[in-house]
Amino acid sequence: VSAAYNPALLYPYGGRKGEPQWNRAKVEMWMDWVVASFHEHNHYLIDGIARTLPEKRQINKIQTAHLGYVALLSRVGNWLLEKEYRYVCGERLSAADVALGCEINRWNLCWHAAKRDGIDLPVPEEFRRSMETLANYYDILGQNKGFLECVYRNECEHQRIDPDIWRRLPHS
Repeated sequence: VSAAYNPALLYPYGGRKGEPQWNRAKVEMWMDWVVASFHEHNHYLIDGIARTLPEKRQINKIQTAHLGYVALLSRVGNWLLEKEYRYVCGERLSAADVALGCEINRWNLCWHAAKRDGIDLPVPEEFRRSMETLANYYDILGQNKGFLECVYRNECEHQRIDPDIWRRLPHS
């Protein structure tokens, strides 16, 4: 969609004056990674919380999926730490941030819904530094009106959470 409707904004083509050819490849790499990595964890965590009655939840599968999410998301946090980027592909928002932001948001709001429902999903110590960096990145995404309206509010509704309260990413 961003390539068709506003490629200069979110989907770099490369080759423009001052823009390296590999910028588009970086964006596509992250988008592909999101699509290929989260499905199994998404199914057991998000569906297990948002679409399953509390008495029918399989807590062990929810906890395992949560740890899978944390392990994957910590890679993003480590990347941001290593590169010192504001966004995953540099200093400006890209389609890669949209794809990642959706997954981070799903996990975050599911974590908050689980907490509301009395399910403890701790972040293991070895992931806390990268997850703190990811929390800062998520806060940056949350400053974007489009993210708040199209991503955050919709998932809040899905998780039956008040969308008018910003929920920070758990990291400790």
